[in-house]
Amino acid sequence: MSGFVGTQEMEEGILGAALCDEGRALAVAALTEDHFRGEDHRRLFRSIRRICDAGGHVDAITTRADLEGRDEVLGSLSLPDLSSRGVGVSEKAFGSYLIGVHTEQVRQRIAATGRLMATLAHEADKTPDELLAKAFQDLLEIGEQNREVLRRLQEILKGDVAMEIIPTQKTNESVVATGFHDLDKLTSGGMRPGELWIAAGRPGMGKSALATSLAVQVTDRGYAVALFSLEMSTLANIQRIICTVGSVDHERLRSARLDAEELKAASFALNTVAALPLWINDRADLSVEELFAQVKRLSMTEPLKLVIVDYLQLLTAKGVWRHESRQQEVTIITNTLKRLAKECRCTVLALAQLNRESERRKTKDRIPKLSDLRESGSIEQNADVVMFPFRPEMYDKENPSLYQIAYLYVAKQRSGPTGKVQLKFEGEYVRFVNCDYDQEESPF
Repeated sequence: MSGFVGTQEMEEGILGAALCDEGRALAVAALTEDHFRGEDHRRLFRSIRRICDAGGHVDAITTRADLEGRDEVLGSLSLPDLSSRGVGVSEKAFGSYLIGVHTEQVRQRIAATGRLMATLAHEADKTPDELLAKAFQDLLEIGEQNREVLRRLQEILKGDVAMEIIPTQKTNESVVATGFHDLDKLTSGGMRPGELWIAAGRPGMGKSALATSLAVQVTDRGYAVALFSLEMSTLANIQRIICTVGSVDHERLRSARLDAEELKAASFALNTVAALPLWINDRADLSVEELFAQVKRLSMTEPLKLVIVDYLQLLTAKGVWRHESRQQEVTIITNTLKRLAKECRCTVLALAQLNRESERRKTKDRIPKLSDLRESGSIEQNADVVMFPFRPEMYDKENPSLYQIAYLYVAKQRSGPTGKVQLKFEGEYVRFVNCDYDQEESPF
């Protein structure tokens, strides 16, 4: 009970101070109703916030008029007494009270999360993974809100942040090269922490091959990568990676038709792949909340540089949310992936399907556009980079001049130019490689 008395005194201290000083009133109005435990305190807080939102002056007279206009009474709380107490609250005490009230609110939210999890644990339709993801997500949100404060620029620029803002060749280590030289040139070095990249295309364009090619090139330099493959099994992904690393024919591997030399190459590649810092999850029913929780846990022990999601439209958003439409669900998914990239200071690469609109256009107009993205609004908005892998031979397989020609059309780059990158697609090895420029330019 003594804890509540202390909290009550702090609440009355900041409310009283708000009635006496405009600056303090604005500081109190920036809080939320959940910061106050007493109902009278909440009524007064709502009144102060309404007056501040309307640009009015907060004092005992204006708050009384606001409350009376809504037929609300404060019970035993006296506005004149609060004002008298507020005059004597020093700047140091006011800051201390704000911190104390905020700390108590965080404790209450943690306790509420614990009670909710105890209730959900007895519901038969909740799996352990869903419960853990929900608990982890809720606690992370509490932690994030606890850190959400305005900071002066001078404070932000302390430490190593200045070197990230004005990088040199020596300090620009946070940028991870994709391994595709022209793409790295176009993106000023490659992938950056906090970025959400989208690689979208029609079926058969090589989205998954692009993902595994990037995973191999990033892990080969010692950087940790997490691959969430909702469409293919772990075994299928490892087979593809072996083919990419060892230049082993994928169809011959799958059909067990490798000769002695190919078996030797595959075995050597398998040993190489086993040492790569690559984590794979092939759950087909994965929710974005579970993905978020798994990456956060892994990032506590491994400095992840890249998270790959294959592919975005197969993810779901579960938990307590109820969605009115798939577009709304995709918005939650892309928001969560972007937040994951920022919190874990890694790049998230999400593969995505395009709608059939590009298929209906004339041959030379089949290059994808941003509007071809399914549920495109939130995907395009949240993405830092949107690129379209495109293989013109898919539309003219009888034309030998198009063999192995591939492009990455960078249709959006938040902090840089858009453009076209030419690559080479080696289908038998399930990989994209840098173009040697001996290939003839296609009409696309």
